[in-house]
Amino acid sequence: MPRNIFIKIKSIKLEIYILVIIAVFNLLAGFIYFGLPGEAIDYYGDAINYVKGLETPEYSQGIYYRMISRILNSPLMIFSSAWLASTYEGSLRIMLFQNIIFYFLLIYVFYKLVFIIFDNSRIAFWATLFFSGNFCMYNYMPTYSSDPGGWFFLLLSVYFAISYYKKQIDSYYYLCILSSIVGLFYKETGGLGMLSLGVLILFQETSLKEKIIKISKAAILFLIPVVIFHGLIYLFFHYSYFTWYSYLLESDGSVGLENVNRLKDIIKQPFQIFLIGWYSVFYGLYKSKKNLKKEQLIFLIALLPWTLSFLLWSSLIMRIMFVLVPFLAILAGYGLYQIKNNYVRLVIIFSYLVSNYYIFPILATLGKYY
Repeated sequence: MPRNIFIKIKSIKLEIYILVIIAVFNLLAGFIYFGLPGEAIDYYGDAINYVKGLETPEYSQGIYYRMISRILNSPLMIFSSAWLASTYEGSLRIMLFQNIIFYFLLIYVFYKLVFIIFDNSRIAFWATLFFSGNFCMYNYMPTYSSDPGGWFFLLLSVYFAISYYKKQIDSYYYLCILSSIVGLFYKETGGLGMLSLGVLILFQETSLKEKIIKISKAAILFLIPVVIFHGLIYLFFHYSYFTWYSYLLESDGSVGLENVNRLKDIIKQPFQIFLIGWYSVFYGLYKSKKNLKKEQLIFLIALLPWTLSFLLWSSLIMRIMFVLVPFLAILAGYGLYQIKNNYVRLVIIFSYLVSNYYIFPILATLGKYY
């Protein structure tokens, strides 16, 4: 028995070493794609341009309101970068540095999330390979974007939500709410973990009254700082998130299915974002019908609301579609684990990783990579 435990520990350590090596390699690949820090600003200058804009006294009305929108939906990333840049002169690349940290933290918390769902390090290993090897991970991480912080806190809050469901410890309940609040102030997606908490509370074996109280309490605690901040923005700038969302709808078109181009993207973009990995996703779905435990199925259901949140956005670019990747990677990792032939496993994961390196130039020509 002790020998088996020792072998298992060695196996887990080897898996972690492999994940770290691939994570570093992918990060370097990202820098190769985008060049040295500073050149990426031409592609992903959104948030950092608004940080720089704080130093500029004059704006056209359009630029001014776009700057306000970034302060509205990414205040922590904006102001932390601006403060650190003023503290360390000439360090406007602080945003890039933060994103590199979020990159590694995101991979780590994803591994922990999959492990707590399945209680299986091998499934967590395969799923994390799919996740960290995805094109989006090294396309958007080494950039001047506010999205990585939102993605990290999204997965972190979901991890706390599942921990709360499994262990029934109240501290996880409050940690989920707190990480969702912090995440929302990094990027809108960072607050979506509250949806998983709500779903998991509904599945708890307790009275309906208790469920309503828990969900209401979580919603109130979450909304208080959000409403105060958004209220202050509207008070001083007469600008709200509805203003920003309306602007997006006017620019990109309806979110309804009557928009033919949007309907095409709903079909096409999910395929492009996971490529060869879809084989493992479908196999994972097939095997889950027989092998998934009830609790594991509940956890996967709890991920669905924010996984499908991309449908609310008018422009289905890859950065918006990224919320699909964690769910798909979990299913793909589970599917790959169910394949017993190691050679087949290696062929699938190797093909997936390699194909993701080739998708950037393809998507760049299609104008869908931003």
